[in-house]
Amino acid sequence: MIESIRSSEDHLILLDCGGVFPTRGSELKMKAELSLSAMNLMDYTAMNPGGSEFFFGTDFLKKTSSDIAFPLVTSNLVYKDSQLSFGKKYIIKNTGRLKVAILGVMPVEAFENIPDPESLKNMEIIPPEKALKNLLPEVRKKADLIILLSQCGFETTTSLVNDLNGIDIAISCGKAKPGYDGNDGTTLVVQTDSRGKYLGFLQVTIGNTAEILFSQGQLIKLDESVQADKAINKIISDAFAGKALEKKSLVTEKKRESLHKNLMDGLQLTPMEYFEMQRKTSNRK
Repeated sequence: MIESIRSSEDHLILLDCGGVFPTRGSELKMKAELSLSAMNLMDYTAMNPGGSEFFFGTDFLKKTSSDIAFPLVTSNLVYKDSQLSFGKKYIIKNTGRLKVAILGVMPVEAFENIPDPESLKNMEIIPPEKALKNLLPEVRKKADLIILLSQCGFETTTSLVNDLNGIDIAISCGKAKPGYDGNDGTTLVVQTDSRGKYLGFLQVTIGNTAEILFSQGQLIKLDESVQADKAINKIISDAFAGKALEKKSLVTEKKRESLHKNLMDGLQLTPMEYFEMQRKTSNRK
């Protein structure tokens, strides 16, 4: 689907508001790694991490994101000791004749459900409004158009951008109805759906002075009618096949250890004790 849209659009920016990593089910770490690998194959422009991306701590996120080409944008997440941003405070993307800035925020309560809060003890989430007020004057000087990726929900995001000056487009994550929500304020606010059910597609026409002349959005349903990507399917199947072999190898190793232990135990028995142990084992079978 992404390649189909990219082939027909001259200036495509592919973004994600975050909340990509799963927090329920099995093989969570492997699925998290696969998510980033798939996004990398799709040539994402940027991602705003949400709380779920920190579910396994900062070290895991750093490791899994070290091989991807697109940046993590964290405009209001800093290290407590240095006050440096965890990811990029913002990025500037050259798109045709425009310089597009991309920022990303998460709510201050984003880490409430993290299983190991100790792993995030050196992280600080600055209130989104405060962080953006400090950043926007600097970014506005460098960019023609500013896009905000938000984990704060549609209503909170709408209120946030209406209270600020300088954001042109805000994209909020959350559960949405098919179709885009709009906003009567000066900032265009749209909402994507959750759990990968839809692909949000926003087309914007920009004027000579970088003002938005026209916008049209839709949610493209990602159901069985959408053809699977062969490259992504391969990395998924390879990962699960490798995990299956790893489990099989682990079971074989445990059996080997068990046989070795039984052998060593048997060497410490008298002949009569050994035959008695074998008889009892055979009876149990």
